[in-house]
Amino acid sequence: MIQLTTLIAEIAPLSTPDPAHQTSQHATLFQIILVAGAAFLLIATIVAVIKGWATRREGLLWAVVCVAAGVTVSNPGIIGKLAKGLGIGRGADLLLYIAVVVMLIGFLMVYTRLRQIRREMTLLVRELAIRDAVTSSQTDTPDGRHAT
Repeated sequence: MIQLTTLIAEIAPLSTPDPAHQTSQHATLFQIILVAGAAFLLIATIVAVIKGWATRREGLLWAVVCVAAGVTVSNPGIIGKLAKGLGIGRGADLLLYIAVVVMLIGFLMVYTRLRQIRREMTLLVRELAIRDAVTSSQTDTPDGRHAT
């Protein structure tokens, strides 16, 4: 039995890459679709900034995200090299960490915007209530009834 495993190891060493798992230099359909989607989002971001729907800072942030997505999709090895350079084992782990941080920042931004909207709504309702109270007191008759 030992001789058989030794013979197999000599014939087909484990370090030999499997031809079925070799990567091609050609882009896959999935990569083409994702790069096209990133390019579309980049164009939409530029249009949003030009039309004033987004600030320049927001546009720059989204443009960087779109370009980074296009580059990493077209060359997936880059994220692995970046992860290794940062001391993280795999590129997928790095993407997970980045996604968690970005989501936390997004949640914080949404929360602060929601608080701002609530505060503005409170001030608006208060102002309307005071205005209605002043208006209704001016239209009351001397005997306390509402004038029609």
